[in-house]
Amino acid sequence: MNLEDRIAQIREDMASQRYTTAAKESGAIVEFAFREIYRRSIGLVDDRTRMKALAAESKIGGPGKGIGAFTLGQLYSLFRESDLLVAYGQSMSTQLRAIKMINFDELIRLRNRMQHELYEADRLEAQLFLHCVETMLETFGILTLNADSQVAVEGAQTVSSPSSVPPPPKREASTYRASGTQELERLILQGSFQRPLDLRMFEYALDGLESSVLGVDVGCADGEVTRDRFERFPQFEHVIGIDKDSECIAAASAVSDGQRWNFQVLDIENADAEEKFRQLVLRQDEESPVVVFMAFLLNHVAAPIRVLRILRSALPKGSKVVIRSGDDFFTHEYPDHAGRLKFILGMSEKAPRAADRRHGRKLYGQLYRAGYRRIRMFADPILSPNLSETERRSLYKIWFDHRLAPWERALENGNQVSVEDLQALREALVEYELDMEDPAFFFLAVGLGAVAEVS
Repeated sequence: MNLEDRIAQIREDMASQRYTTAAKESGAIVEFAFREIYRRSIGLVDDRTRMKALAAESKIGGPGKGIGAFTLGQLYSLFRESDLLVAYGQSMSTQLRAIKMINFDELIRLRNRMQHELYEADRLEAQLFLHCVETMLETFGILTLNADSQVAVEGAQTVSSPSSVPPPPKREASTYRASGTQELERLILQGSFQRPLDLRMFEYALDGLESSVLGVDVGCADGEVTRDRFERFPQFEHVIGIDKDSECIAAASAVSDGQRWNFQVLDIENADAEEKFRQLVLRQDEESPVVVFMAFLLNHVAAPIRVLRILRSALPKGSKVVIRSGDDFFTHEYPDHAGRLKFILGMSEKAPRAADRRHGRKLYGQLYRAGYRRIRMFADPILSPNLSETERRSLYKIWFDHRLAPWERALENGNQVSVEDLQALREALVEYELDMEDPAFFFLAVGLGAVAEVS
């Protein structure tokens, strides 16, 4: 169960007056949040703070006990003694006013009483824990991560994973690369199906902007989709494409004129991304708006809210952010052969290094939490009955052809993979390819997107 689902369960417990259960589960998530912040921050803060944190961990835990075994009180002591939270907030340009207002000492006292004295929490105490959870996750953009393990809480309800499929992996910095002939071809096909959605969003974003606008494609791959989208609008006199893959940037630059099109290597997840991005989009008139395009990028990064905050901080007011995403679980088929689609999508969601397969539903909330307020959502259905035979085959390649590869790579790398599940996935995909060629088979997918203004 990911963190959003766990928070929804806590709210259900609150509504059912299961206050102690809600408080205990919230406390477990606060512990998880502290550990996640520690994991993220230890490589970003200055050397002095890092050494203080490591020394505090050794002092508090003693021999043989690391942060993974710390109690809530020990975790809080670690951050308090090392000033790690403050240093991490500074490195992320994140305000900590809301965090500083949390009375962690009271939370720890209540948690200890529930653990050791069988104390029953009341509504206000459970709300205090939940407020702490929401503040920590929102401040540090942890809400999009999946917990890598279930925390045992007495009296709490649990959701079991599918039989032999491992739990969803913890979201980490993306290792996705758009290079490789097969993947680039898939992205081009994907772009052709999503073109109507993109063009609607571009038209909406450009409405009311000046005649000369800078365009930026974050995660441009080889620039094929970048050129297809931006060249349709003469308002974009200059376009910059950025991607962390140097091979893709080299391929994009090789077919660019160097005047209207400029492609640069930049990893938007790096600690110095905000400053580099600001320098890249800086124009003589710093108040001129910029239109940023991102297609299926946020579902690959570890901290989407942080990426959105970087853009909001670096872009001039009045700029627009155009985002395309998707959500596997907005997909439907008929007939549904014994839950085959659910099995395929479930395996994809739990594959090693998987992207966020449910990102589309989270996009609006992530934009809002990142500080955007003028947000317009878009949706574009893709219906197999409206497609030609060739288009249905292409749709299979876009949606299903890549879903076996992560598991095969995991098996090659020596990871534990259920051979039975892998074979079942292989057979399900073969059957699906045949069904997608059948004119009587119904398949629905939905493209999702948003346009948000920097204000």
